[in-house]
Amino acid sequence: MKYFVISLCTGTCMFDFKCSKISDAYDAVREASADFGISVDLCGVMDALVHMDEGRVISYKRENLIITAREGKVQRWEGQE
Repeated sequence: MKYFVISLCTGTCMFDFKCSKISDAYDAVREASADFGISVDLCGVMDALVHMDEGRVISYKRENLIITAREGKVQRWEGQE
């Protein structure tokens, strides 16, 4: 099983998120980029997520955004329910 790790960073804010579904990863990037006022190529994000799910690439890196595909189950951070 694969999961996705999304990190979005601005000079003042940082967003980290883990999920196991492409749709959740896409929505997290879309919502966080809108909240932080960061321009993100959402078509490029979706293409990268599909390629990661197929095992063709393991990461997608842009100026303020990093998405990584990892094997295993999503490990919740301390404090998450």
